[in-house]
Amino acid sequence: MRRAIRRAPAFVAVAVAMAASIGPAAARASQPDPGAAIVVVDRDDVVVSGSVLVQFTGVPIEDVNGDGVLHIEGDGSVVRLLGTLRGAAASTAPEDMQGIGIRVRGTGISIAGGLIEGFRVGLDAQGTDGLAIVETRFENGRRDRLASTPEAEAAADWLRPHENDAGEWAERYGAALRVTDARDVSIRDVTVRSWQNGLLLERVTDSV
Repeated sequence: MRRAIRRAPAFVAVAVAMAASIGPAAARASQPDPGAAIVVVDRDDVVVSGSVLVQFTGVPIEDVNGDGVLHIEGDGSVVRLLGTLRGAAASTAPEDMQGIGIRVRGTGISIAGGLIEGFRVGLDAQGTDGLAIVETRFENGRRDRLASTPEAEAAADWLRPHENDAGEWAERYGAALRVTDARDVSIRDVTVRSWQNGLLLERVTDSV
């Protein structure tokens, strides 16, 4: 249960300690590819795969159909993010932020860098065995406005973690990162600030 009477926690840091060998996917993610193509994300539903440098413009882009602004696909893709992917204007109330920033599908994908903000879910990865995410930042995402006061606690402020068969965690509360049905995932040096939840793992095994 959240006990503060102001907004949900203003700072959440996710620091994952890794073994001396961080795995090939994480190693690739930490190295920019000088020969990579450059793709500018200036609209919804941009799809990338392979070895790519992705440049965000910082201009708010709405996830109109709720399936992600940037789609990263293709087994073994190596993607470096540059700049800020923003899903809502600065004036948008945190509880009104919607959509997904980045949707990831495929195996052995590595992602590094970038700043994601203004979404309900910053990055959503499903069925992504061997996924690596390195040095990505998530700031100012979806979070509830608490209804509790010093005089009385509001039942609506309770988190209800026992119902998730239909993805209720992400739908009700949002998260900076969501990883579902995957193994051998590496997440390193990722920072989350001003988001209700940081890292949401659903049926994830053998990961660091």
